[in-house]
Amino acid sequence: MKSQTAHPRSGAIIAVSDRTIVRDATILEGANWEVREGQHWAILGPNGSGKTSLLNALAGYLPPTTGKISVLGKTYGRTDWRELRTQIGW
Repeated sequence: MKSQTAHPRSGAIIAVSDRTIVRDATILEGANWEVREGQHWAILGPNGSGKTSLLNALAGYLPPTTGKISVLGKTYGRTDWRELRTQIGW
């Protein structure tokens, strides 16, 4: 999954910056995305394109190889995401 560059601004519900996930192969590469309050998004793509990996990364279940992710103003690696997950649903 390759997307346009997003620049996280204050008020973003979700902010993904240059997110890459590599395991045995590259699962997600250079993902940039921002969701602001009141926006509605759908994640579409063929099998194996990284949709579920992106969602698992947003919930803190899949750690990044590179990049930064923030949800509800909390940055992955600086916040206890077990507590944050109680405020996230999909």
